[in-house]
Amino acid sequence: MLARAATVAVLLLLTASCRGNGTRQVECPPRETDCNGTCVDLQTDEKNCGACANACAASFECVAGACQPICGANEHVCNGVCVSSLSTATCGTRCEPCPEPDGGIATCNGVACGLICPPTLRPCGGECASCPTTSGGLTCEGNRCVASSCPAGQHLCNGECVDENGGSCGETCLRCPEPPANGFQVCLNGGCEHLCRPGNRLCAEGCCASDFVEVGAFHSCTVTPTGAVQCWGRNRLDGGFGGAVGDGSLLDRSTAQQVTGLTAGMVAVQPGDFHTCAMDQFGTVQCWGHAGLGRLGDGTTSDKLNPAAAMGLGQGVAVAFSAGGSGACALTRGGQVRCWGDNTHGEVGDGTTMPRSTPVGVPDLGTSATDVTFGGSHACALMRGGTVRCWGDNARGQLGDATQTGRLRPVLVMGLFDAVRVSAGERHTCAVRKNGEVLCWGDNASAQLGLPSSDTFRSAPVKVDGVALASTISAGGAHTCALLGTGQISCWGANASGQLGDGTTDGRPGPMPVTGISDGTSVSAGALHTCARTRSGTRCWGQNDYGQLGDGTNVTRLTPVMAR
Repeated sequence: MLARAATVAVLLLLTASCRGNGTRQVECPPRETDCNGTCVDLQTDEKNCGACANACAASFECVAGACQPICGANEHVCNGVCVSSLSTATCGTRCEPCPEPDGGIATCNGVACGLICPPTLRPCGGECASCPTTSGGLTCEGNRCVASSCPAGQHLCNGECVDENGGSCGETCLRCPEPPANGFQVCLNGGCEHLCRPGNRLCAEGCCASDFVEVGAFHSCTVTPTGAVQCWGRNRLDGGFGGAVGDGSLLDRSTAQQVTGLTAGMVAVQPGDFHTCAMDQFGTVQCWGHAGLGRLGDGTTSDKLNPAAAMGLGQGVAVAFSAGGSGACALTRGGQVRCWGDNTHGEVGDGTTMPRSTPVGVPDLGTSATDVTFGGSHACALMRGGTVRCWGDNARGQLGDATQTGRLRPVLVMGLFDAVRVSAGERHTCAVRKNGEVLCWGDNASAQLGLPSSDTFRSAPVKVDGVALASTISAGGAHTCALLGTGQISCWGANASGQLGDGTTDGRPGPMPVTGISDGTSVSAGALHTCARTRSGTRCWGQNDYGQLGDGTNVTRLTPVMAR
C-alpha cells in the first residue's frame, strides 16, 4: 500500500513538472517549443536560437535556428560572416564567386552576376564573342556574333545604326533605364549598370543620401544625415584671403562649424584647395572661400565668407560636381560638363587658357559624361561607356594618354574601358574598374601610383597590386586611398605627416591598411591628411596644423581620431 502511494506521488510530481502556471499545462502551437513555460520559435527567437536558453550575442540574430551576424546595407551572411552583396566574389546572395567569362570580366549589380567584355569582344549569349571588324558586333545568334551593316562601335536597332553605349545598350536595342535620384546608369560594353554618386548608398529606393566626409588641401567638410553642411580646418590665407570653412569668419577651426545657410537639403560637398562648393537636392550649386581666378563660379573674383550661387547652375541643372586645386566642374542632367576657375593649363577644357569666373561647357565631351573630377590643375570625366577623358596639365602624365603634353581639350585615357569611379589628385589620377581593380597614372615621385618611387611617373594607367574589390578611390596630394568592399581602407604613397594612417611616417609603395578601420563607408584624401566616414562617425588622420582633422587640437595624428 505504501509502495503504491509512493508511485502515485511520483506520477503527480512528474505531471506537475509538465504544467505551466498553476495546474494549466503549456500547449504550444505548431513550430513552437516550450522553453521553461514559454512558447518560442527556436528558428527565430534570439534568446532561444536552435535550443532553449541558447541566446545569440549582441549584433547577432537568429535565422533558421542559428545565430548569424546582423549585416549592414548591401551585405549578406556567408559562412557566419558578413560579406558584400556588391562584390563579384559574393554577388547578390551568393557565397561563391561569379563565373569568370572566357576573355571577359565578371560583374555584379548587387543582385545578379553579369559580364563586361574587352573592346575587341562583345557580349553574346552570356559569353564574350569575337565580332567581325567590319560590324558593330552586337547582332547575336546564341553566343555567336553576326556581322551587320553598322560601323564598329554601333549596332542595328529597328533598321538604324546606333551607338552601343549611347543610343542603346547591348543586345536589347533599348536605352538604359532612367537613373534614380543621386545615381546614374552606364552601359558598359553591353550591360546597363546602376551606380550611386559619391555620398550616396544603395537602398530599396535606388540611391539614398548618406552622411559622408570630403577633404580639400587643408580643410574638411561633411554632409550630415539631415542634409546640413559642416566644415573645419584652414580658413585664412596670407593677405586676409579665404573663408573656405563658410562660417562667416576667417578663423581656422579645429571642430566642425555649420556653413551659413546650409542647414538642410544638401546632398554633396567638395572642398578645393582654398574654396568649397556644395549642391542641394534640387541641383543648385553654391561656392564660398577664396575666389582668385574665378574659382567660385559666381562671376566675380571676390572672396566669399558665406555661400554664393554659381552662375548658370541653378535649380534642376547639376547632378554632380567636383572642386579641385583652383576651380571646379559640374555635370548637368543632360550629361554635359561645365567648368570654371583657373585655366592656365587648360583645366577648364574649353580649348583656351583664359580664366573663367562662370561655368563654361566642355564641348568635346558631348552629352555622354556620367561623372567628373577636378584635381590640382587637370580634370577628368567618366563617360557612359566606361571610358575616361582628361584635360589640363600633363607634365607628369596625369591625363593618361601616354604623353606629357598638356591638353586644352579632353583626350582619351589609354586602355581603360570599364571604369566606374575616377579621382584626380594633385598630379596623378586613379580609377576603379568594374571588377574592383584600381588603376593609376601620373606622378609617382612619392609612390602614389603604388609603384616604387624610383619609377617617377607613368603616362598611361598601371594596375595597383594589393587592392581587390575596391568600391571607391581618392587621389590626394601625393598619396592615394581606396575603400574596399569589406569596409577596410588601404592607402599608399607619401606619409611624412601620417596621412596613410598606419601609425608610421614611412612612405609606402603599396597599399597598407589604415589602423583601426573596418567599417568605412567613404574616404577622401587631401594634401597631407585623410578623412573617412565610418559607421561609428567621422575619423581623420595626418597633418593637423590648421585643425583639419576636426578633433579640437592642432596635433598631427598617425592613426585615425574621431572628429568632433
